Amino acid sequence: MGSATEVPRNAQLVLTFSEPMDIDSVDVGLQPSVTLGAPVWSQQDTVLTLQPVAELAENVAYAVSVDGEDVAGNSLTGTRSFSFTTTGPAPDTTAPTVLVASPSQTSTGNARNTLFEIVFSEPMNKASVQAAFSITAPSGFNGGGFSWNEAGTVMTYVLPASFAFGADVSWQVSTSAKDAAGNALTEALTRVFRIVRQGTTTLRFNPETSGGVGAPGYLRNNHLYNLVSLGDDGADNIYRLFIGFKLDSLPEELTQVSQATLRWWVTTQLGNPFEKHGRLLLEPVDVGDEIALTSDGPTPEIIADYDAEPLAPGVGVLASSVASPGSLDVTSWVAQDWSNRIVRNKRTQYRLRFEQAVTNDSIADVLRSDAEVHPTLAELQVVYEYP
Repeated sequence: MGSATEVPRNAQLVLTFSEPMDIDSVDVGLQPSVTLGAPVWSQQDTVLTLQPVAELAENVAYAVSVDGEDVAGNSLTGTRSFSFTTTGPAPDTTAPTVLVASPSQTSTGNARNTLFEIVFSEPMNKASVQAAFSITAPSGFNGGGFSWNEAGTVMTYVLPASFAFGADVSWQVSTSAKDAAGNALTEALTRVFRIVRQGTTTLRFNPETSGGVGAPGYLRNNHLYNLVSLGDDGADNIYRLFIGFKLDSLPEELTQVSQATLRWWVTTQLGNPFEKHGRLLLEPVDVGDEIALTSDGPTPEIIADYDAEPLAPGVGVLASSVASPGSLDVTSWVAQDWSNRIVRNKRTQYRLRFEQAVTNDSIADVLRSDAEVHPTLAELQVVYEYP
């Protein structure tokens, strides 16, 4: 008996004996195990036909063993076993490969909670790939979660915690990762990348766009911001305070403004400005490269600056927030100005004003800043991310 190949999966097993057999003594077995239907004998009990109950597996080698006696009680001699192989696709002996892996090699500026994603060339044994995956540096980040696409070709890993800013990360998939047929990666995948870094810059106010302007006098004959009032000066002038900053020192490659805080020092309070003039508003404005100066009286330019339309709705500043210094969150406005930095000439500018006009009572109700007491007067701290 030979070893047949390409045997149909629905084939019958037919055994021909040299003489009539004791049919009760004949035993036929297959490995791997196959459930056979009732035996059918013919040709005066010399031919046995067996039909498997279900189709045989594809591309599998089966071993057949036969035992039994003839009607005279003589046991079978000679070859009592043979094998055959069923039809089916050729066995998968091709090793899988990695098509895409992210974060990519030596990439920078990756998010602190970045996702790991690996695309394989064929369906994988998921358990083997997950066991083969590891973050080798820094330590403590291998307890995250895995997910797969339906085809079993794309694995995603979610971190258990965020990396530190500026961390250098190393990760790998070892050659113990296997495809669905059991073929292993022939070469380990190793990658290194860097997490986004964080920087902080503190900016001093820009004198050309900072200081007080009062109406209806609109007097501003220099760019000094050293002693200013905000509110009613008691002479029926209502002062507004402008504070501008240049963003030149921020790195051009920054990817995100994470936090921006405007700090403003108040030296004294005269009267009750919050009671008489309502809410104190902080508004983003655009007064250009400088607030216009005056010499012989109001000009259209300084009036336009004083009444500049806010770039966004203002926010109320509580009396309790006016301290030394008062800290005001301007993150969204700085981020917007940075994204429009070419148009804005790398500027971000703000105006503080009370909602209500003068009371005409000849009483000063103002907040006052004096550089002799607090030389800083105003500053902008920007926390940002960069690659």
